[in-house]
Amino acid sequence: RGLKLSNQAKIWHNTQSIGVFYSSQNAGKLSTMPAKENIRYIPVPENQGQLDLEAVMSAIGADGIHDLWVEAGGVLLGSLLAANWVQE
Repeated sequence: RGLKLSNQAKIWHNTQSIGVFYSSQNAGKLSTMPAKENIRYIPVPENQGQLDLEAVMSAIGADGIHDLWVEAGGVLLGSLLAANWVQE
């Protein structure tokens, strides 16, 4: 949400497509992030201090993604469960 990923993070060395969701309130930080053809930064609004999960899911669905594996911490997992978006 805050675009705090280190420029040395291993994820940036991936050849696969990468989508980074961030709070639209942090758009000013984009200039500090790596710019590569395979990286797409997707701004979304916040909802109660967190990324708006409905906006995130809409963007994922618009890309034609039907199944999503999520490794989540407690807050994200709780939000996904509350929205009834977890199948297994």
